[in-house]
Amino acid sequence: MSVIEKTIALLGGISPADVMALPPAQRRRFADICKHWAKLAERHGDSVRKGGGFADLQTRRRDE
Repeated sequence: MSVIEKTIALLGGISPADVMALPPAQRRRFADICKHWAKLAERHGDSVRKGGGFADLQTRRRDE
């Protein structure tokens, strides 16, 4: 099992209470790390095109 697979499994086991139990500085660091990896994961998912009118509105102007 790769590190990423283990991390996904561990993150799945975290509850909101676990996060709120962290000291504020650690909770902020956790949030920053999660945001960083989420942005990276979403950026590489750009090659998968979503269909539908809403997706078109996100990628081009309404009057086109």
